[in-house]
Amino acid sequence: MIARCDPRFLGEPFSCWSLTKPHDYLIASGRGATISVETVRRILHEHGVIRQTSKTWKAGNDRDFTAKMRRVLDLYDRPPAGGPGRLRR
Repeated sequence: MIARCDPRFLGEPFSCWSLTKPHDYLIASGRGATISVETVRRILHEHGVIRQTSKTWKAGNDRDFTAKMRRVLDLYDRPPAGGPGRLRR
C-alpha cells in the first residue's frame, strides 16, 4: 500500500503523506485516473490508515529575519520613551 511506505522511497520530495498526495501520486503514475480524494480517504480508512495532523515550523527565506527579530525583541525589553508601557513576553 502506497500510504504505508515512505514517499521518498517512491521518488517523492516529501517525507510524509497528506490526504491529497497519494491521490496525486496515483493519478500521476497512471494508477487512478478517475479516483477522487474522498475515495482515497475511504480506502485508507477501511485499511486502518488514519490521518494524523502534524505541527511543523516553516522558516521563511527572508535574509534579514534574524535582524528584524532581534529589533522586535529589543523593543519588548527596552520600549522607546513615550511609547506604550512595558510589554510582556
